[in-house]
Amino acid sequence: MNIYNGKKFYTCEINEGDEYRRRYLESIDSYMEKELTKAKASRNEFFSPEKLAQNREEYRKKYMEMIGEPKADGIPRAEREFVARDDFSSIERVSIEVADGFFFYGILMIPNGVTRAPLVIAQHGGGGTPEKCGDMWGENNYSYFIKRALEQGLIVFAPQLLTWLFTVPDEPAEPPKGVPYKSRRTYDTQLKRFGMSLTGLEVFCIRRSIDWLSSLDCVDEDKIGMMGLSYGGYYTMHTMAADKRIKAGYAAGFFNDRSYECFDDWGYQNAAYMFQDAEVAGLCAPRLLLVDVGKVDPVFGYATSIPEAERAKEYYRAAGAEDKFSFNLWEGGHRFDVDGGRFEKFFAEILK
Repeated sequence: MNIYNGKKFYTCEINEGDEYRRRYLESIDSYMEKELTKAKASRNEFFSPEKLAQNREEYRKKYMEMIGEPKADGIPRAEREFVARDDFSSIERVSIEVADGFFFYGILMIPNGVTRAPLVIAQHGGGGTPEKCGDMWGENNYSYFIKRALEQGLIVFAPQLLTWLFTVPDEPAEPPKGVPYKSRRTYDTQLKRFGMSLTGLEVFCIRRSIDWLSSLDCVDEDKIGMMGLSYGGYYTMHTMAADKRIKAGYAAGFFNDRSYECFDDWGYQNAAYMFQDAEVAGLCAPRLLLVDVGKVDPVFGYATSIPEAERAKEYYRAAGAEDKFSFNLWEGGHRFDVDGGRFEKFFAEILK
């Protein structure tokens, strides 16, 4: 007993209520499992392959409302700074005013000798920058994906997402970046108070970048693709689902069942009842979507990706484009499967 104001009061050991806390925790877990079961049934009813095939644009609208993308019209203004010319391309840093006073950053690479060509959006992952995924400094796990595109004569735009302080387990160590920021979770939480999300905002920025890029004389606006790893794979599929101008996507190192593996900023209001990875992939149909998942990926387990991919195939099948969705479960880690002929298939689709 302890004393306060001359009165004794009860005290106990710190862990004496642990059994009650454990029961509460188990109740939350049990409740979540029950809700997941109900959500699966509800999602299947809301977004069956047949319904998607009949009402694709209506579902795309619902998806955009879920992630909360801002609105803007017209072709954005952009500021361009020449950086260098190497054996592959001419390199520029670009600041695009995607909305009034809102500037989005990326690096534009135009292959040497090219006057007009298809465009590829090349999206870095967690801890990444355009400079890093473009092999301009440091080691990385991007497998020279930008150099591969440039060798095909494709123009490349590499956007900057708010992930440069985000760490990924098997990426090489690097010095700290010089621009600190609050966590992605903080920004995402604040945006959700306005009916938006960080994903919605950055999908908007990428789409507005495509608006500007499509206005350039050197860009064939009818031949646009997007590729990315990790966060970049996530944004590749989610941007492709929103924007029909992207005719092919190659996404690696992210695909799974969001009921079990989900970063803080990859969840949305009522998503479990409407859109998970399979449904978002379904919005990409009938366009080509290549998905790589590594069996030894240290960031995401591969087990839930298998049934999720089977569900995605059903959406493509209903769209009459079963051969346009390719799920590749390979023996590698958190990277592209460079030996599986995937880049060749992706580039060939854009160049058609």
